[in-house]
Amino acid sequence: MQHQPSTKRRFLLEQFFFAIVVLTWIFCTSIGLSQAPHVTTPDLGPNVLILNPTMAPAAMQEQIDKIYAVQQHNEFGTERNAILLLPGEYHLDIPVGFYTEVIGLGASPDAVHITGNVHADASLPRNNATCTFWRAAEGFSVTPSGGTMQWAVSQAVPFRRMHILGNLVLHQSHGWASGGWISDSLIDGTVDSGSQQQWLSRNTEWDKWTGANWNMVFVGVNHVPDGEWPAPPFTKVALTPVIREKPFLQVDAKGAWSVVIPELRTNSTGITWHGGSTPGATIPLDRFYIAHPNDTAATINAALAHGKHLLFTPGIYALSESIR
Repeated sequence: MQHQPSTKRRFLLEQFFFAIVVLTWIFCTSIGLSQAPHVTTPDLGPNVLILNPTMAPAAMQEQIDKIYAVQQHNEFGTERNAILLLPGEYHLDIPVGFYTEVIGLGASPDAVHITGNVHADASLPRNNATCTFWRAAEGFSVTPSGGTMQWAVSQAVPFRRMHILGNLVLHQSHGWASGGWISDSLIDGTVDSGSQQQWLSRNTEWDKWTGANWNMVFVGVNHVPDGEWPAPPFTKVALTPVIREKPFLQVDAKGAWSVVIPELRTNSTGITWHGGSTPGATIPLDRFYIAHPNDTAATINAALAHGKHLLFTPGIYALSESIR
């Protein structure tokens, strides 16, 4: 006759084997973690602000406001800034001043989503944006407060790989404005050029465009407005003959940094990221030499000679010879 273990003994045995299982799981997990690649944030210098959705919104807003306090009217200043947003959700108000670029680091613009506001404002009295130069927005989505995002700009103001979940106006209360650029972007609502004198839109999608002044150019764009040059002053090219979008920084779910080189497209319309990301080649950031303003042409050329790609961080580079 076999004797069954007592209830107490069974309980102790069960607890023993449970402890062994737990310890085995902890050991295996720790081994896996120790073997996982260690990903570090690259040194992009003091002029780059990297934001993470786990940060307190008030702390992020304080840093953004400090940058804008310098750059709001800094038309001929020497300061240069980039604000980088890691993938995730944000609740922020980001004014974009002179020499400032705001960049989302996701595979698609929708990987970085801002609820609140991102805006470029007229820098002169009476809503005059004719000197609102030298700023950019790239690679993120915005749900603007009130339903409309304001991008009142004039020249040297690229707006790329953006998704606006609402409307977009290219002026400030119909004050003067003198040109800009949109590409590879999706605007769910209406784009209102208003008082803009001229504008170029390429490979962009929207529900509707309204506004005309001196010259509005549409290349590879859906839902172009009715009419032809010279009245209204619309220039239309149905297909973009040959284009490769600008390379962009990307951070994946494991925190690895890379640069995406979009593939070449021919006879194209609309955005590149309908499939969730932009097709192209991905190059790890460790294959780049990250240049800083204190670099010399000699240090940059030495890195290039060793086969490195080149990434410039914000700043003014005083070089005494050519970069080869």
